[in-house]
Amino acid sequence: MSHTGVRRDARENRAKLVSAARQAYSFDAGEPSLDEIAAQAGVGIATLHRHFPKREDLVTAVFQHIVDDELAPLVDDEPAGSTSLEALYAVFARILSIIASERGLLTTAGVFETVTDTIIGSFRPRLGTLLAQAQQDGLVRADLVEDDLVSLILMLISTIVGTPAGSDGWRRYLTLTLDAFSTPTPSPLPAVGASSRDLIRTSPLLGR
Repeated sequence: MSHTGVRRDARENRAKLVSAARQAYSFDAGEPSLDEIAAQAGVGIATLHRHFPKREDLVTAVFQHIVDDELAPLVDDEPAGSTSLEALYAVFARILSIIASERGLLTTAGVFETVTDTIIGSFRPRLGTLLAQAQQDGLVRADLVEDDLVSLILMLISTIVGTPAGSDGWRRYLTLTLDAFSTPTPSPLPAVGASSRDLIRTSPLLGR
């Protein structure tokens, strides 16, 4: 087989493993074994380990695929006729909706920080742009900074981790959060404290 054929086969096997892992975790029946994922993909366990030496590598690859193929187009698509605050809400809702649908992956031990880095790192510039526009339009309190949005998304993601599969309870907290953004008489905010990464590491729920 030519080198080109080998590379094509490797890409196809990797894609099969990512698809099989996503499907296996979607059943919310506990953490699937790597042997089960390899069998579902139609490859041997050695092939799985060659592409993904650790389970965390496979889960991160699944989320990267979701971010690139599903979330990115949604986040960049601003609803027609929406205000900048509504556009900000839509981006939050789309990110959280996709994450909620992949709850089994999100709760895999040891991957929360990596996964949230993948998601937030991909959309942080977009969030910053929307925040600046909403502040310019006078729809969002002027003392919010980009790091606040990152920390708030992490807090909202934690409501997904802590609720039963299939629950959309996070929507309640998203609404409460964005109402706080746009309060007409905001209380002064204390100085920016711990970074988002510090919040994860010190949280008993998230710092696993």
